[in-house]
Amino acid sequence: MLTKQNYTGEITCIISCHHLATSRKWYTDTLGFTLMYQVDDLLWAEFKTPMPGVTVGLEEVESFIPQNSILTISTPDIEAVASKLDLLDVKRDEIKTIEGLVKLMKIYDPDNNVLQFAQSLGV
Repeated sequence: MLTKQNYTGEITCIISCHHLATSRKWYTDTLGFTLMYQVDDLLWAEFKTPMPGVTVGLEEVESFIPQNSILTISTPDIEAVASKLDLLDVKRDEIKTIEGLVKLMKIYDPDNNVLQFAQSLGV
């Protein structure tokens, strides 16, 4: 079994995209992520998120298929996030509430990859 000493406390979520430039702009302008670096030869860009130890890597691929993995971002106020995303014309689903547990809202990047915001309801 792996133990805590096998981990650094950092995680990178890799998301495939169709156009790196379009996705790079969306992840910085919409989600407020900060570009750490870009490797043009590899069609790769990596971003710092507002969450310590969590980075997102975007990889442009020729044969793009939206992913099944869902990056879930915790927020203290999902309604406020929804309002801001609506102002930015971000495609999103309605907020789903699982009583006593969590509120969830799926959003979609320019390549239709799914990301999700979650607000804990105190569990």
